[in-house]
Amino acid sequence: FLGFLLGDGCIWNNRLQVELHVQDEDIIDKLISCLQSKHKKTYYKNKVRYKFSSVLFATHAAKWGLVPRKARTARQPQDISKELLRHFWRGVIDADGCIDYKQNRLHLTGSFNMCQDFSNILEKEFSSYFPVKKNGNSWRVYVTKRNYLLQILDWLYAQSKIYLNRKFLYYQKMKSQLTSIQKTVVVVNS
Repeated sequence: FLGFLLGDGCIWNNRLQVELHVQDEDIIDKLISCLQSKHKKTYYKNKVRYKFSSVLFATHAAKWGLVPRKARTARQPQDISKELLRHFWRGVIDADGCIDYKQNRLHLTGSFNMCQDFSNILEKEFSSYFPVKKNGNSWRVYVTKRNYLLQILDWLYAQSKIYLNRKFLYYQKMKSQLTSIQKTVVVVNS
């Protein structure tokens, strides 16, 4: 959950808080289950909120970059293992990314450091450069190259158990679309 919490979590006074639209309540349920927490969710208008206080959790979270006012400083922890990288980045995309299955693109919005780290990992994993671009007060990395889009989304979501259901559904829709496009291209070229 580190990637997700770096995007949508908030820490202050040793308290973790996550507040989302109720349509994304599933990820809060998964977090509560993972933490084996007895703390309850609360609702306000169309939002669901989960919070709990723990000095131990806040201390450990700070070592991974989950600190107060992290929005402009958040980045990939340097010592995260290669086996956990895709899970970390899936959490970041679930929190601050967009899987646009209508326009066949993926993008991440965040701090310059987070976006640069994402660009670097994509270049390392997929041997292609995806530039970081200024977007108002934040930064973005876009993936629009169809030949990489499905590979990257599979890397993030395939055989995963913890994800934001809405983003996973968008991944499945995009995969279906891109797969049918690839099959059409193969048939036409045959």
